[in-house]
Amino acid sequence: MERQLQTELTIFHHFRKKLAEEFPDLDEQTLSDTLEGLTDLNEMLEAVVRSRDEDITLTNALKSRVDEMNERLGRLRAWAN
Repeated sequence: MERQLQTELTIFHHFRKKLAEEFPDLDEQTLSDTLEGLTDLNEMLEAVVRSRDEDITLTNALKSRVDEMNERLGRLRAWAN
């Protein structure tokens, strides 16, 4: 994914430069909208953020489960002694 993102960023910068050269009076909103249509950068960034959020959620869930299991282990050890 990192290589794809880097490639898409390179394409984005290439198109941005070319558009700015060919249309110097282009306003920022139109330039942004045009670039969004020409590249997949926004979608790729959204996927990265979504993946990060999923990783955080999974990490929190696993931590909670490990804590529960450690508590259970402590109770079992206390009962066995």
